[in-house]
Amino acid sequence: MIYSKFSLNNFRCFKTQQFLIFAIPDGEKVGSGLTYIVGTNNSGKTSALEAMQFKKGDLLNSADQSNVTVMSSFDYYDEHDNVCRKLKNEIGHYLLNPPEGFTAEQDSLPYFIPSRRYWQTRMQHTGIENYNWLVEQSHMSRLRITPEYNNDLDVAGLLKGIESDAAQYSEVIQIMHTIIPDFDGYASAFNDYEYIECKSGNDKYKSSYSGEGIASLLRIIANIVIAQDKPIVIDEPELSLHPLAKRRLAEWLGELSKTRQIIIATHDPYFVSWDYICNGAKVNRFVKDSNNSTVIHHLDNFERYESFIQAGHNWQKPQMMDLLSKEIFFCDNILFLEGQQDVGLLRSRALIDEHIINIFDYGIGGIPFAESSLALAKDLGLKKVAIMLDDGEQETAIANTLRAAYQEYKIVQWNKEDIRDKKDEASGQLVKEGYFDEHGRLKPEEQLDDFYEKLDQVKEYFNE
Repeated sequence: MIYSKFSLNNFRCFKTQQFLIFAIPDGEKVGSGLTYIVGTNNSGKTSALEAMQFKKGDLLNSADQSNVTVMSSFDYYDEHDNVCRKLKNEIGHYLLNPPEGFTAEQDSLPYFIPSRRYWQTRMQHTGIENYNWLVEQSHMSRLRITPEYNNDLDVAGLLKGIESDAAQYSEVIQIMHTIIPDFDGYASAFNDYEYIECKSGNDKYKSSYSGEGIASLLRIIANIVIAQDKPIVIDEPELSLHPLAKRRLAEWLGELSKTRQIIIATHDPYFVSWDYICNGAKVNRFVKDSNNSTVIHHLDNFERYESFIQAGHNWQKPQMMDLLSKEIFFCDNILFLEGQQDVGLLRSRALIDEHIINIFDYGIGGIPFAESSLALAKDLGLKKVAIMLDDGEQETAIANTLRAAYQEYKIVQWNKEDIRDKKDEASGQLVKEGYFDEHGRLKPEEQLDDFYEKLDQVKEYFNE
């Protein structure tokens, strides 16, 4: 089953109807079927994933409703944007039931992999005949569950079942080895009780002796393999993994999403790719409004910032749109600066308090990207955004346009043409005058003109 979106209404922090937009794989482009769910802590990401798991007969507690006089509903839409699965509760009743014409057999929920992925090395169901039952238990895995229930899923027994299938076992080990090269396999073993042991070179050890990253990754990959063609939902895939493993897992998920719907809720910029977004990956950013209600924002005007996102493809500026730039998905209070020199000079002199203000990446790459950077910020639902532009005829025209179009944001323009002095290489004559000399030294106060005044304007805006 392919889904285009999911809506939820009157559930916990979702006081009004909100939509999760899902990417649909195109069969060719890496990342085309990848959906991102991002936002700060306590913005409602896990609650939304739990809403996606509701089934016929599940109890919706009154405490989960922000308004007991309003009907709660959870709807899935098919790839043609038609409602294909609907759960709702009648006023005063909390038992969710599908409307007429929808049956449990027609349901095809995504396959959920929770963030709490610890599992016991000891098997609880040792017979191969239990394998199908274990697969079904994994399908029903809840996102917020106690460690005891997590253990009851008997991941070790599930891994033994996979081991008995040569094709599945080979697939799991190959993927694990790609992400963690010194992981060479696992096998069921017996010593007083049956358990899973891992292999690394000539060494063998109980899976409980491996790090949490190995245990978490093995569970993610095993569950994806047994999920077959179902959409996959992974809550925080980054947990306990070192940076290189994160990058490799993110790349593998991107490849997989060419033909599979992969939905990840993450706090980690390693798992968001600008390239994948250009290939069709969808972004859902969760933001709490002034009423403490969650609003889901999407990148709906892609053509307006496509060139900005792809600016990192410029071989002369490989630092643009790198890992640091993706922090924009996870924080607010963003300050856009024109270029890397602006960022470097203001940062190195500690002229911007980065505990409050988050400077975007290494600059936006110049005045041509000023409007597109603010369009991106607005579509992501950023509340506090400022941009600082140099002086100049083109800059002034763009600044005026931005002030009219983005009245909620702060547009600041310097009185000088550049952040530092620029000289003609041949003649040595001053071409552009800045606040820093050509060597990056801040000029004497009497030569700084509006420098501190404009910085204070930005600081006051972010501290309002």
